[in-house]
Amino acid sequence: MDVEKVNQKLKETICTICGVLTGFLCLICFVGVLASKDIAGKVAAFMFAGFFLSITIFFFRKVKVKLPSNSGALIKDGKLSDFKTLKQALVLPRKRLFNSAYGIHQIFEKISLNKSFRQQVAKEVHITNKQNPSEEYSAEDVLFAVICADLLHVQKQLGHEFDYGNIESYGLLYYMIGKILSRVSGNFEWSKKIIDAACNSDITKSQVLDMVILIEQIESTYNDKGILSTVYALAPTKELKEKFKTALCQYATTIAEIDGKCTEQEKQWIEKLKAWDGQVENKSETQLNDLIGLESVKKEISTFYNYLSLQKQREEQGLPSPATSYHCVFTGNPGTGKTTVARIMAGIYKNLGILKSGHLVEVDRSKLVAEYVGQTAVKTNKVIDEALDGVLFIDEAYTLSKGDENDFGREAIDTLLKRMEDDRSRLVVIVAGYTEEMQTFINSNPGLQSRFNRYINFPDYTTNEMIQIFEKMANKYHYTIDFSMKTALASYIDAAYRQNRGHFGNARFVRNLFEKCLENQANRVAQQSNSGDISLLMAADLPQ
Repeated sequence: MDVEKVNQKLKETICTICGVLTGFLCLICFVGVLASKDIAGKVAAFMFAGFFLSITIFFFRKVKVKLPSNSGALIKDGKLSDFKTLKQALVLPRKRLFNSAYGIHQIFEKISLNKSFRQQVAKEVHITNKQNPSEEYSAEDVLFAVICADLLHVQKQLGHEFDYGNIESYGLLYYMIGKILSRVSGNFEWSKKIIDAACNSDITKSQVLDMVILIEQIESTYNDKGILSTVYALAPTKELKEKFKTALCQYATTIAEIDGKCTEQEKQWIEKLKAWDGQVENKSETQLNDLIGLESVKKEISTFYNYLSLQKQREEQGLPSPATSYHCVFTGNPGTGKTTVARIMAGIYKNLGILKSGHLVEVDRSKLVAEYVGQTAVKTNKVIDEALDGVLFIDEAYTLSKGDENDFGREAIDTLLKRMEDDRSRLVVIVAGYTEEMQTFINSNPGLQSRFNRYINFPDYTTNEMIQIFEKMANKYHYTIDFSMKTALASYIDAAYRQNRGHFGNARFVRNLFEKCLENQANRVAQQSNSGDISLLMAADLPQ
């Protein structure tokens, strides 16, 4: 049904209902005029009749109704729903969202007063002030962002991005504006009427949109961390946890039902939220175990993880712990998973509370060394600033020391060493490259030797492991490999390894080979009279 026509029918329905009611009252008053024997009574009845008549005319001429985003709930089989459904669609959703947001506000106020909770949030949640990186957000700003991120995550998981004009966003909108007004006026009492009025303010809109950009920094990490609610995960007591979860589930249900129906997908996610116990899956450890091959690397990192976990427990019990260096040297040929493992290590450091953010900044010589005198230190410091509270990964780090005494790479090394000392609690550096070159690089500078004492060697993949990597890529994009392809693939990889021993590309070689096979397969299928199987990879698709 056309939106304009639906709009008109909605207007006509509401006008008719209100007009009939006031018209009926008007008729009663006219009967009173005729029935009254007293002049004063006739005048009073006539005045009331005129009043109700004017209201009737007002409804028929002045009422304007806009079609809400949940219009599907108003129209069934091309006809408007009954008055009860109309009221639920036009009036109740915003009221229900307001009540849900206010309920969450009341519970969160109690949770946020807990000192332990505030300390946990400060430890676990890190937000970068992108407008002014040198200025950190206050504790209150972070708490505000955390609860808003929970509400935004619920909304997104139910299939609704934040949009100022969508009714599904009004729960989060009410909460943010309510908190903004509370800050302006310390004794502000939540009022839907006041908050609705504030929604139309350009200043408020600007504040809300700035806040959405901020909270998306937190919400964007939820899926990677395996969490559904930061507040629930960190809430200090079981009672507050359950109260908050109940309120959050009610909020989710309200959003899911706002269009008049709750899909099976929405129901499943709400049930998942109800069943969640707040435990965060250690995804970094899972990702490490899921990697193909690299058994020696997994064993070494697992040992290091166990050691760090134990030291953390000792610290929590007030026991002394030896100083530990978190910086690492990754050695091995290209394509052996060094960057992937560095990213996993960053997550492990984050999970253990060693780093606040746990993000990875990947660079090489070109990102650190400038062309002119005095610019290298500035360039290197800028990169390090981006990596603070995370891991700086320098690939082919040995190239920084390969030039002569006047090479600017040495200036980058000196700058890096100084920042590693100055920001030792906020920065972890992992350097990577070929085994022999990296050993020479570390030995070239006493400062590097003292800071890097943990070496992890990445062996080349075996032929079988590279075949597994190829098959994993094929499965990801829904390709199948026939038997002839598997046999030919093993021979092809063996031959390529013998030709490039010492500088073999490993997984990088496999990725390039896979892409070339897809191109050859496309040419093969295009030359066939019938389309053939567009998802089948054959031995003929291997490069010649």
